[in-house]
Amino acid sequence: MLLDRTSFKPFAGLYSKDRVPDQKMLWTYRNMLSPSGRLDELVALFKERWVDHGYRLQTGTLVDSSVVQIPRQRNSRKENALIKSGEVPSDWKDHPNKLCPKDTEARWFKKKGVSHFGYKNHLAVDRATKLIAHWEVSPAHGHNSQVFEVLLDVHPPKGHEVSADRAYRSKERLSGLRKKGFTPRITYKARRGQPLRSCQIALTHSYSKVRCRVAHVFGAIRNDRKARSMICLGLNRSRVWLGLGNRCYTIKRLSYLQRAAEAV
Repeated sequence: MLLDRTSFKPFAGLYSKDRVPDQKMLWTYRNMLSPSGRLDELVALFKERWVDHGYRLQTGTLVDSSVVQIPRQRNSRKENALIKSGEVPSDWKDHPNKLCPKDTEARWFKKKGVSHFGYKNHLAVDRATKLIAHWEVSPAHGHNSQVFEVLLDVHPPKGHEVSADRAYRSKERLSGLRKKGFTPRITYKARRGQPLRSCQIALTHSYSKVRCRVAHVFGAIRNDRKARSMICLGLNRSRVWLGLGNRCYTIKRLSYLQRAAEAV
């Protein structure tokens, strides 16, 4: 886009006569973000800009995750067993060219009978503005609840509501949220031989009307990406890839909110 449109150069801080970085330089820069910790600094700096524009993200938090696929790998059962145990097959070590295109940190995940291979993009979204407040990335096989607490503010406003689907519901989590000052709005889940009561069904429908707004965020992120899967390997690189994509959505969303406020 920097080579195609002149308007993108001023946005990136470049003048018309400046040399545009090539793809290799941008790839090197992206790989340096994760080990250096500068990506988290960029996120914190961007949140400071939200406060300057009057967005404090205190209207409630919506938590959910989405599977992001990477190119599938055809490994043998023995190789997959070694990868799951944290080891690398010996013949891969002897042949670096064979190990290079392999992702040993991505995992398989099955949902509704469909298998996926890759990572999960976990988001905590503000209820009113649909801005991404926090995010995290994990292998696809991990349960959503494993990174739930990481997505929440350490010091929330009193009575701050947290909305999530039934995968995050447990007695321990509900009790922990109330102790921290949150008001949980997590949908109920039925068990075998224990159907939901009428009051629980009504509450689930009420919570779902609010929680569904987080699906709009995942849909917007997916529509902005032309590629069907990530073209990177490893958890660190995937975290940078998804983190930058989440920031791009947030910039776009913030721009829309500003235009809407000016129109009023």
